[in-house]
This record gives sequence, structure tokens and C-alpha cells, in this order.
Amino acid sequence: MAEAEEKASTAKKKASTEQAEAAEKSYDEGYEAGLQEGQAAAAKQIEDWNQSHQALTPKSKTPKSRSRSSSKVLQQSPGPPGLRSPGTPGLRSPRSSKLSTTLTEVDEEWDRGVKRAELFDRKLEVVERLGLQTEKALEHQEDKILSRAIQLTEAVPYAPGSPAEPQIVETRARSYSKLVPEKVTRVFLWDLDDTIVPWDSMAKTKLEGMDKAFFDEWFQLSKDWQQEHLFGDELKSSQLDALSEGMSANHTLASFEGMSNPPECLQAAVQHYPEVLERYKEEQVGTERLREMLEETDRLSEGWLAAGKEALEASTNVPGSINVIVTASKIMAAVAKLMMFKMNRMVDGRHIYSVWCEGSKQECFQHFKQMHPKAKFLAIGDGKKEEAAAKALKIEFVKINAQKGAKAAVADLHKLTKKFEAMAPK
Repeated sequence: MAEAEEKASTAKKKASTEQAEAAEKSYDEGYEAGLQEGQAAAAKQIEDWNQSHQALTPKSKTPKSRSRSSSKVLQQSPGPPGLRSPGTPGLRSPRSSKLSTTLTEVDEEWDRGVKRAELFDRKLEVVERLGLQTEKALEHQEDKILSRAIQLTEAVPYAPGSPAEPQIVETRARSYSKLVPEKVTRVFLWDLDDTIVPWDSMAKTKLEGMDKAFFDEWFQLSKDWQQEHLFGDELKSSQLDALSEGMSANHTLASFEGMSNPPECLQAAVQHYPEVLERYKEEQVGTERLREMLEETDRLSEGWLAAGKEALEASTNVPGSINVIVTASKIMAAVAKLMMFKMNRMVDGRHIYSVWCEGSKQECFQHFKQMHPKAKFLAIGDGKKEEAAAKALKIEFVKINAQKGAKAAVADLHKLTKKFEAMAPK
């Protein structure tokens, strides 16, 4: 038995050596000619591997079309001839002096491709989870802020078409135009979910009296808002496409400004992002159901939405200040939340930063420190990432203790409001 195995091994090595010599000769005479003259199965296998390698190697860009099973395909595939079967040679570069060196290099590239695919699959899982949480959180907040807006309107009633009506609109427009002062002396860096709004707490059903069905309805309201106001279908994959094209992972509505001759996958984003910025400034009317959801959410969250808006509004009254949102939500989800909850007049559209998937909150913080080196900074959030980023850059940090429950978070927001009020002129 052992003798038979030894003979089989010897024959296999001999066949592998002969195949290697034939492959070297064919490749030196011309790669394309060699493929055409090779066996049809081997040629197809090499072609398939090359396509996978181009898509998954770190030096290449991920194509728009993606498959969640990319890493599985690589793991199951034997690879090009000689890469996965011991003793089976691969094609040698004309400049290589040793076939073994070439095989090692190609094997290493293949391994890197597999690891890249596995990492990408894991990121896609995170993406879907964050996307689900984000888009549902969007809608939870619109109703709360909208109800607050209604209360303010009812406090000073007016008849449609009366002199008071255009005055209110003018005031809002004037307020938005002053969000970025000529001289910035203070920068407030805000987290969004479970800081200003209880989105993650709703997603995890941590709020008493709120079930998963309630959050699912918020999620659907958010998707509908993006579809109606933010070019939902056309911009659905724009942020991921930007990543695949090598753009910054810290994504904003200004990411495509000045871009000429964009690749096909980014053409819709280049066209519509400026329109989203304009729509973000406008007052959008929500549905009756949205208003009901806002009221119910604020009731179940101990007034979290109202407290978040109050703190954000107080910060805009601090002279020389700007508000910056740095969130793990996708950019359109974050924009929709701010619009639905009527917080858009307190944050400039270009100051919404999404670090979804691969971005860095610390990089965003550092970016603004470089832009405004003489300004005073304050970071606000509930998570470890923004707290660590603030600590690394020696920025004062205010913790919103969402993990302790809605009452604790609301109490922290009320304290923060007083802190902002102390900064504002009397």
C-alpha cells in the first residue's frame, strides 16, 4: 500500500514538473496564446480567478455589483492551476527566475484576496444591521420634533395668508443662514443615535412600553421619507459606491462637490447630492401618522426627543458656534432623521458626517480641529468611540448615559442645555 502511494506521489510530482515546464514555455511565448492552446477547463479556471482577484485584491476597487458569498466562492474554489493543489505549478512571470518564487507570490495574493473577501462580508453584515437600525431611527424622531413644532405654532396662532405667516418662514430661513458664523470660536461635535434621539434604545426595545413592532414602523417611515424626499432608489448605494471608488470613508453631502467625469456608479450622487442639500434646508410636511409616532415616542422615552432638540437649539444660541453631527448612521438616514424631527435648522447640511462602515470619528474630530485651530471644542455622545476620540484629541466630553435608561439620558441633556445657556449672552 505504501509502495503504491509512493509511486502515485512520484508520478504526480513528475506530471506537475512537466506541466510547469510546459506552462513556462507557453507563457513566455505569449500569455493569451498559451491560454488558447491550454486545456479549456484550465483556461476558464484562470479567467475566473483573475476576475475574482481583480475584484477582491486590496489594490483594486470593488465593483458596484457585489455578492455576499464572495468569500465562500474563494474558499471553495481551488484557485488557478497550481495555487491550491500541492505540487501543481502556476504560471511564471517572464521576468521571474524561479517558478517557486512566482507561485509563492501568487499564493500570497490569493490569500490576501480571501481575507479581503471575508472582511468585506463581515462589513456587509454590519452595514445591513446599521442600515436597518438607522433608517428606522430616522422616522422615530421626525414625529417628536414635528409635534414640538406644532406646539410652538399653536402658541402663536395665525390664519393662513396673514402677515404673521411669512414672518415665521423668514425667521427660520434667517436662522439657518446663521448656522455657520464668519468666525468660528466654538465647535460642538454631536453623536446622533441615543444622544439627541433614542434610536438605538428603540431598536433594542430598551424603552418601557415599546415593542419591536413600534420600531419596525419607525423603520418603514424612515424608508418612505428617504424615498419621497431624498432620491431613495437612486442614492441607495451611493455611499458604498463611494467607498468602492476609493473615496474618504467619512462621508458628507459635500463629498462629491467639484467632481468632474465621475464613474457611472457615482453619477446619480454627483447630480442629486446638491439637490438633497437644498431640500434639507426646506420645511417638509410629515404625515399624520408621523406626528402620532413622534408624540408616542416622546411619551415612551421620558421626553428624550424634546430634551435632545432643546439642547441642540440651546447650542445654536452660543455666539460663534457650529454644530457638527458625526454618526455611524448612513448619510441619507442621518439627513432624514434631522429633517423629520425638525432639527435641520440647527445643523448645517454640510456638517453632517457619516462614518458608516469604515469611517473614523477621531478623523472627523481632527478635521475640524485643523479647520478651526483656535476654537474651543466640546464633544457629546453616549458611545465609547466618540469618548475615545475626544480623549485622544484632548477635547472636553459630555457623556449622555443612554445605557442607564431614558431618564438618565434626559437628565444629562437637561444639564447640557444649562451648560449651553451659560455660554450664551444674557
